[in-house]
Amino acid sequence: MKRIASYLLLLGSAAIAYACSDSSAVDPADGSPETTDPPAADGEDAGVAVDDDAGGGDGGPAVEPGGDDPTGSPILLGAPRTVRTFTPAGGDPQFVDGPQWSPTRQALFVALPLAQSTLGGGGKGVLTTFKADGTNFLEVRAGDSANTGVVGNTIDKDGNLVSAELRVITRTAITQSGPIGGSTVIATGTSTGPADPVVPFNGPNDLVVRDDGMIFVTDPGYNITPRPANGYLYMIAPAATYATIADTYGDNPSPNGIAFSKDQKSLFVSFTAPPAGTLPFVRKYVVAADGSLANSGKFAELPDGSSPDGIAVDDDDNLVVATNTGLCVFKSTGEPYGGAAALPQVKLPSGATGVTYGGTDRKSVFVTTSDGKVLELKSKVAGLLQ
Repeated sequence: MKRIASYLLLLGSAAIAYACSDSSAVDPADGSPETTDPPAADGEDAGVAVDDDAGGGDGGPAVEPGGDDPTGSPILLGAPRTVRTFTPAGGDPQFVDGPQWSPTRQALFVALPLAQSTLGGGGKGVLTTFKADGTNFLEVRAGDSANTGVVGNTIDKDGNLVSAELRVITRTAITQSGPIGGSTVIATGTSTGPADPVVPFNGPNDLVVRDDGMIFVTDPGYNITPRPANGYLYMIAPAATYATIADTYGDNPSPNGIAFSKDQKSLFVSFTAPPAGTLPFVRKYVVAADGSLANSGKFAELPDGSSPDGIAVDDDDNLVVATNTGLCVFKSTGEPYGGAAALPQVKLPSGATGVTYGGTDRKSVFVTTSDGKVLELKSKVAGLLQ
């Protein structure tokens, strides 16, 4: 999900303010926020423009919007619908990541990892939410630029939003309506036991929660300068206050997106920056009842330079991978629909940073992009909410 490392340079001399059309901007004369309406309450809209056009890309092979993919992919082709656009005041579009559908609130949550919050809070890792039509926009909270600030999201079986933040893993209770409360810190680092010291995370990136509450987290260390030599996969046991290291990746290939199979007995991890000469790939683990991992191996390879990011799985265990050119869709066997030459089956005009299923029928495929958009495509197969 989160190719934010190169974007961190943008923050070197000035904070990046974000706005969605007429939301908060900064007065260039004195740097103070312009007067704007407060964040939307439930049932209202914050006045941010919503894109109802179908534009934003060729959608892959030339077929009518909503038509079948000639490769047989379950993702329906045609130009994606733009749900919402995030654009900084007077600047380039905002990097958007961490999409997650909340069945409790019937809304989508996304993270703006580099955004400056209109609510204050240091200006990094802004968590927002809005309905599937782009309305009812609400900026939930922002990070402190050092430890908190949402990068990736997932949902647990109780409907709580569990987030990978700059240095911590948090849980936020989601209610059907009304204000969304603050977050609770689950873990701040790794340890070898309850009596041993906790080593801080380098930079959690994406995560997934098993039905029993066990959490798996990727950590490529994007927030560390210089980048750490190793990337990590963590496991947080139910009710634990620290993580343990489930796997270590030398030469840091940037472990990134993560998802379970439908039966939660397999775990998939994408790697954004594999070693030179190695095709980008998704690794598959077999997950034991105690959370231990075995039989790690390549599940699928992706085109050279595609920088795989966030991933999602549908009810038939098809795997969808967000890349810098679009969505790559693989069968449960790891074979790409239409063969390797068809990748990506769904072409997009800008890099896809994250992907998740959602909507009332779980057949909406929501995609976040590096140029500030949240897009929606449709699927013939319902997807997992994770």
